[in-house]
Amino acid sequence: MVSSIAGGGLFVDLASHTLDLLIFYWARSHAPRAAQAIRRGQYQAEDIVTGHFDFQSGVHGSGTWCFTTGDHVDRVEIVGSRGRSASPRLPTSRSR
Repeated sequence: MVSSIAGGGLFVDLASHTLDLLIFYWARSHAPRAAQAIRRGQYQAEDIVTGHFDFQSGVHGSGTWCFTTGDHVDRVEIVGSRGRSASPRLPTSRSR
């Protein structure tokens, strides 16, 4: 990752799309909480982020975005009281 190309890191570049999808499904979160860290040190931006959400619709959720593993596959999984839904495992641009 070159900071002059994507200085915000992978979370800023990629996770916004997941957050948009969550907001589309369950309305805005009125009490988001998050923790972030730089673990691998490949660039000066967070490479692991965990968030907890209390959506206005009453749904509670959490998410983890980890860009430190060797598994270069993106996946979204939603687990709820009535079942689960998961995206297919999609290769990222890093693994193509």
